[in-house]
Amino acid sequence: MNYEIEHACYRLKAGGWIAYFHLNYVAGATFYSQQCFDPRRDLSFATEEEAKQRNRALALNWRNANCPDAELFERRTERN
Repeated sequence: MNYEIEHACYRLKAGGWIAYFHLNYVAGATFYSQQCFDPRRDLSFATEEEAKQRNRALALNWRNANCPDAELFERRTERN
């Protein structure tokens, strides 16, 4: 099965970024989107890219524990 990582990191008012993402997949004719938060609630990052790196690591850990044969893809978004 293929899972797509959709980053949804957000910026804190006091500065820093929180890791947060969705794992999206299709099963049959149904689209599923699972919200994934960092289990370390106290953890924040200086940049959005660092938060995305944390998302990638968390998604890989999830895959290895739950569905080792799954493939992870990352949604690429462009900002203007």
